[in-house]
Amino acid sequence: MNPLVLTVLGLLLTASPLAVARDWSVDAIAWEDGGIAGTSTLEHENVSRQALQLGYRWDRADPSAYALRYKHQTLRIRQGNPAGNGYLHQLDWRQQTEWQQFQVELTLGVHGTSNMFKYTDFHRDALVATGAIGYRFGSEGTSIGFAGDYRFGSFMLYPQWRTAIALGQSSLQLNLPVAIALQAADGDWQLGFERYGEKWGTLNSDRQIADKLYLHEWRLSGLYRLSLRQGDLALVVGAGMSLHTRVHYLDLDAGTRRERLEDRLYVSLGLRW
Repeated sequence: MNPLVLTVLGLLLTASPLAVARDWSVDAIAWEDGGIAGTSTLEHENVSRQALQLGYRWDRADPSAYALRYKHQTLRIRQGNPAGNGYLHQLDWRQQTEWQQFQVELTLGVHGTSNMFKYTDFHRDALVATGAIGYRFGSEGTSIGFAGDYRFGSFMLYPQWRTAIALGQSSLQLNLPVAIALQAADGDWQLGFERYGEKWGTLNSDRQIADKLYLHEWRLSGLYRLSLRQGDLALVVGAGMSLHTRVHYLDLDAGTRRERLEDRLYVSLGLRW
């Protein structure tokens, strides 16, 4: 196995002591049926999508903390002969820190198809690194800087502006150009529009052909939180729509394909404890 991948796996598994209960989260998302946009009725085949995530501190905006995440996504494309089986796993470790007026965030992860994890057969495209750096000024947590990730397809470095605008009992959270959200002051509800994007390394069934898969889209969503058990447990319910979803992947017969998926509704359910 690639020694860099082994190093990242070690960080993910040993980076933290035993977590306290309030830091944990689990989330599930299920999309309605839909296929590749622009295909005829005879060619139309559903692309099934689900996601399940277990996180430690992943939802917290702590300026000097690490976070861990395991995420499994199903993205099964049945049209053609994709090089991956559509079962995608990722392990991520994120570190945030502050130095004077600077905020720095770095995420290292191992992203790949299920046969990579089953046989521990990783290649370099399974190693993912993203991050952001911003200079904070003013009293409202405003910062300007740069971020680099896969929200727009292949890795891209882009300028970033973050700020919060108070609006009575709510606030407008801006993270331009990738997210905007209106949320209650107590965090019990949120309406948002966000850019999402990930990359995974892929292997075909014989583990002879190594490639990569990109997914990026806009998500329009609403979330509502219900506190349970004297606030020790919270249930988060949500719904939304994935818009302008695009996938880039290798088809063993047709070569590299860039397809747009149909816009689809989804529902989500999460627990915080």
